Amino acid sequence: MAVGTFGAEEIILKLLRGNRILDVGCGYGKYGWLARIYLRASSVKPYIIGIDIGHESLNMIKGIYDDVILADARFPPFRNGCFHSSILAEVIEHLPRQEGYRVIEKLYQASQRVIVSTPARRVFRYSKGHITLWRSSDLKKMGFKTYGVRCYPKLATESYLLQFIITFILWPISVYIPDLATFIVAFKERANRQ
Repeated sequence: MAVGTFGAEEIILKLLRGNRILDVGCGYGKYGWLARIYLRASSVKPYIIGIDIGHESLNMIKGIYDDVILADARFPPFRNGCFHSSILAEVIEHLPRQEGYRVIEKLYQASQRVIVSTPARRVFRYSKGHITLWRSSDLKKMGFKTYGVRCYPKLATESYLLQFIITFILWPISVYIPDLATFIVAFKERANRQ
């Protein structure tokens, strides 16, 4: 997949497989809404479940998902193999490392394909809620294929020359060296897809 100019959203949507989708840490429904539009455009009738720990957001997004469940990402209430794809977007950086590993492993058991996105080192430090930095190598050790996505120059410098360099030189390179990017998107798929 050529990903040089795509953002995290576009890559996540292109990585979706099947019609049974789980959006973990769904928040206000961004990925559920985008997945529904994307899959319907491909003539796939999706069944999308969103889980989140915040019941306020779940009340607001019931129309986006086929079902919403109040649940902690660390304890997903699903049996093995019940989803084609699981999305874990901007969640694992909010968990201690060992809990992040456990969440990913549980989703891998429940899904044929797990798609993860997390901020790279360049932007990790800009949020007080981020407690664990995940590098591309951490995800590769778990068998994920990783991509670097976007390089926002404003986060790096006020110099227009450096912004230009980051945007037009570093961005394409960051696809292949994800830790240089703004976000890392990774996926892992079971060998025996059903």
